[in-house]
Amino acid sequence: MSQDEDGSQQELEIRQINSDDNTKSLSLGDPEFTPLKAFLKNEAADFHRRNVAKSYVAVDESHRVRGYITLICSQVQIAQAHHRPEGNKGPIAYKSLPSIKVARLATDKRYQGSGLGRSLLDLALAIALGDIMPAVGCRFLVVDAKKPSVGFYLKYGFTPIQENYEDEDSPVLFLDLHPFV
Repeated sequence: MSQDEDGSQQELEIRQINSDDNTKSLSLGDPEFTPLKAFLKNEAADFHRRNVAKSYVAVDESHRVRGYITLICSQVQIAQAHHRPEGNKGPIAYKSLPSIKVARLATDKRYQGSGLGRSLLDLALAIALGDIMPAVGCRFLVVDAKKPSVGFYLKYGFTPIQENYEDEDSPVLFLDLHPFV
């Protein structure tokens, strides 16, 4: 999937986090992302075990985490949204709708630009469409994006809830799942 420090190609496995994973080797580069590393190192496995949040890691053959995504249940407040989703019979009247929140998403700086972040979002989309939506109401993927990551999510297809999202520290973005089904 990407090259390691010595230039060799590394195959990564994406799976649920476990206690054998080396979470200390993740290097995110930007100090703004330090809380993402702290969560992975200190809380992700415990939250996963307690069903508070589910984390999926991309690990190399030595179980070093090179990226991860954490998902939780949430809802999107659409009452004030400039873009209101529609159902099969026109605009939806509810003030909020169920969603899966991308609570955390990070890729090691050595893997940024390799497609790993997109692969982790693809996994979240597959879980929502294949596992959650057939059994439970769920309309969106949602994220409170850090400013440096907004472009990444917009490129993936997410839409800002607010028109003037550029002024926000962590703008809320959503991906409507309805067109995928």
